[in-house]
Amino acid sequence: MSDDVMNDLNMLVYAMADPDSRVRDGAVSRMRDRAPEEVFGFTMRVMVAGDAEQVRALNSALPRLSDLLEPFMVETLRTEIEASQHRRIAAFCLGRMGAHRAIDVLADHAWHEDASIAHASVDALYAIASLAAEPHWLKLLEHPESYFRVQSVRALAVIGSPGAFARLRQIILGEGDETMQSAALAMLADYPGDQLFPLLVEILEVNAPLRTHALQLLRARSGRELGARPSDWRAWVKAFLAGPPPSPITPAP
Repeated sequence: MSDDVMNDLNMLVYAMADPDSRVRDGAVSRMRDRAPEEVFGFTMRVMVAGDAEQVRALNSALPRLSDLLEPFMVETLRTEIEASQHRRIAAFCLGRMGAHRAIDVLADHAWHEDASIAHASVDALYAIASLAAEPHWLKLLEHPESYFRVQSVRALAVIGSPGAFARLRQIILGEGDETMQSAALAMLADYPGDQLFPLLVEILEVNAPLRTHALQLLRARSGRELGARPSDWRAWVKAFLAGPPPSPITPAP
């Protein structure tokens, strides 16, 4: 990587953030004309030793460079003889680029013995936020480290599938890790009322540590003050789910 190549690519990266869409598109087109290995080498050098402004510009450009960089970043992450720093950078870039084809690789490396690689991989997997990663997140709920379990809970809430919600409900209402339960409830706080309200009432009934938080959410989201008795809230939720009564039929004149 000569200084001339570095300078040329650096200018293109800055141009990719230009306010003028024509400049941005032109920079992307010119970047695609470069050899992919040059773009990869440039990216790694900037991420390792670039100044803060260069790194910010490159970080902003990464989503538009995915097709050029993804194969190189996947191989860097996979290669055991690569430096740990390079593998962490590769994981970060894959997440920033939203590299869906790297989901399985990132999920595998979330269990890596090098904790820094594992953390970078699970964060990248979270950044991709894909339904395709749901099976991996369900497995990561059993990770020995709390950070990974909490990230799994957060990811499942973002995915929002029926299966993910059912698993989060099971976590919240079961016995176990209160950190996971609190994280799950925090992530579900903006869910639609027809999903959230029944769960909050169940929390009032069976989960004492989360009861105060659940009651606060019920009051805030419903706009009602019904006290602290679960039975009163359950009656309200039943009426809420039933919907308003149908309008009476007015005879035609």
